[in-house]
Amino acid sequence: MRETYFGPLIREVEDRTKQQMGDRWDRDLFEHHLMGYAMRTDRYRMVAWKDRRTPTAAPLYVELFDHDADPRESRNVAAEHPEVVERLLARMEADWGSS
Repeated sequence: MRETYFGPLIREVEDRTKQQMGDRWDRDLFEHHLMGYAMRTDRYRMVAWKDRRTPTAAPLYVELFDHDADPRESRNVAAEHPEVVERLLARMEADWGSS
């Protein structure tokens, strides 16, 4: 994938992820085991990034975008709204349990 048209985009995403994860950066995890699970409400879109090897563990990283304030999803507000993240994660996990 790195040698295709999408190579620059992949490098950009990888660089952002490295910056966000800091000392926790793990190339094997990023390339082989990381999965993003998303859900959308009328106001928010949330992505929970999880290690597929341990699906019951807490997400490694969460993104939350507020469509009322940021319709282009350019700003992750998860740290500013932990109560929304907690509520949406509980809902997502309940949905996983029912499938």
